Amino acid sequence: MITVGTYLQVSDNSGAKIVQCIKILHRFKKQRAIIGDTIIVSLKQARMGRNTQNVLKAIVVETKKATKYRKDGSYLQFDRNAVVLINNGLPIGTRILGCVTHELRKKRYFKIVSMAPYVI
Repeated sequence: MITVGTYLQVSDNSGAKIVQCIKILHRFKKQRAIIGDTIIVSLKQARMGRNTQNVLKAIVVETKKATKYRKDGSYLQFDRNAVVLINNGLPIGTRILGCVTHELRKKRYFKIVSMAPYVI
C-alpha cells in the first residue's frame, strides 16, 4: 500500500522516472492508497528534457502489497509500486509500460486500460 512519502516508479512514457507521494486524495479513514486511487506526487527524477520538482496527479496501477480485490478471493501482487501520471483525468504519456488490473476498468479509467498492453 502507498503512504505519504513513498517513492514510486512511473509506468508510462511521459519522461518521468521516479516520483514521491505527497498526498492521497479521497481517503479519509485510512491514509493508504491502493490500485486505482488518485494521489498527488512530486517529480524526483526524470529523463532528459523534463523539468524536475513538478507537482502532478497520478493513478496507482501496481503495488507491492498483496491485497484482496477480487470476489473469488484471489490476490494481486506486483514487484514494484508504479503509477501513471494524469492531467485533467487523461494520461500525460502516450504508452503504458507494464500491465494494469481489471479494477481500473471498474473505476472508469478507460483511456489507461485501452493504452495498456496487458489487463490482468
